[in-house]
Amino acid sequence: MASGFLRPSPAIEGGVDSLFHCWRRIPSTRVGLEEEFQPCRASEYWRVNYDEARYTDFSESVYLKPRGLITVSLRSRSTFTYGNFALMAKLPRVEGGPILWFGFEHDDLFAGGVVHFSWFSGRGSLYANIGGASKVVSMDLTKFLPKDASDRYHWYSIVYRRGVAMWFIDNRLRAIASVASGEVKDGGVVYDESPYVAAWTTDAPSAQLAVLIDIDGAPDVEFRWVGLNPWGLRVSNGDPEVPVKVKLYRAGSEATWAGSVVKPGDEFYSQPLPGMGRKTLLLNAPGGELTVEYFADGEWGEARGIQVSGTVAMGIIEDAPLIRFRYRAREQGSVRVASMTLT
Repeated sequence: MASGFLRPSPAIEGGVDSLFHCWRRIPSTRVGLEEEFQPCRASEYWRVNYDEARYTDFSESVYLKPRGLITVSLRSRSTFTYGNFALMAKLPRVEGGPILWFGFEHDDLFAGGVVHFSWFSGRGSLYANIGGASKVVSMDLTKFLPKDASDRYHWYSIVYRRGVAMWFIDNRLRAIASVASGEVKDGGVVYDESPYVAAWTTDAPSAQLAVLIDIDGAPDVEFRWVGLNPWGLRVSNGDPEVPVKVKLYRAGSEATWAGSVVKPGDEFYSQPLPGMGRKTLLLNAPGGELTVEYFADGEWGEARGIQVSGTVAMGIIEDAPLIRFRYRAREQGSVRVASMTLT
């Protein structure tokens, strides 16, 4: 069913079983079988109450995978059209431990598509993933993790709309992917620096996806995801046309173009931005040349250059998986505004 939201209040009345389907994967003891899928109840493995030691710190909040199970998988009973996903969680480190998957996914094997996070608890690595059964693109977000990610709560969020997906850590954009369909299902990471990782895919996930929260692998390890509670899970339908505004950053840096003081001859690139659909650049900069570049067939190419001085509001007509901008100053001064809006 498609309800349009997943929020904690119904779980107070009906428990986690009212929100999630559950299945487990176990090694089979039957001749000729390697593994078995078995139905279960979410409350067998996600044990919660709402008695607070202090606000949002509940006396029981744990999602567990007993030793001997390969996977415990929760899939929301509701599905979402595009969507906004947010989970407040600690990401536990366990030597030889399983992978935690959380975000949007169909029912398994990536068929139907995924837009989610994966946490490798054994090595402490976090990834953002997007694509379908033919091609899943994974973006390494480990360098953006808070140092206390295993000890304190942080927010892990996803915004998925038509043509673009974005992953946030504590409300900072840390991965972005341009999403399209193509005659060849392909994709890849184009940029792996600050302020975020950028990728593209032509194996577009379905617009209708469920929420998953999985503990997967390491059957010899008993695993406890402590602190996980429905109170920290908020999901809703997304607006497929919601405008996406992204500031221009200096490539490889957390510094924005806006606020930069330039002198004649200074030159810098932006980070890659989504390139499909209607886009508007807003720039207020000293006189200079702005160049629009596009990424296609594995390379960056120059689309066009324009002369700028003062404020420019310009429609970007180039359609490509990703685009970027280059600015070369010919006058001294300050860049006051620099952003692109995808509509």
